[in-house]
Amino acid sequence: MTETVTIKGLTGDPDAIWGVGKVATLFQVSAAAIYAAVEKGHLKAYRLGPKGQIRIREADLVDWIKPYVPTSGRMPARTTTDDAPQSPLERDALGGPQ
Repeated sequence: MTETVTIKGLTGDPDAIWGVGKVATLFQVSAAAIYAAVEKGHLKAYRLGPKGQIRIREADLVDWIKPYVPTSGRMPARTTTDDAPQSPLERDALGGPQ
């Protein structure tokens, strides 16, 4: 059986298209983190339009975020007060130490 991941804020349409800014806002990370994930090949994206703007399918967002969604349904609390990336998503997207 395939595990379903539900993320508040997504449309539920796997073919919905998202811009980098909206993805960054949804996951509460910087646009730079999203661009880095795309550049490193961790997040599948497409260039559309005459300016080649990056767009991301919702199904690809779900595939990318699925390993970071805790099975308990709750994200662990930050353990430090500094600005260093704490979550695996932040560290992976920004290229920090695991």
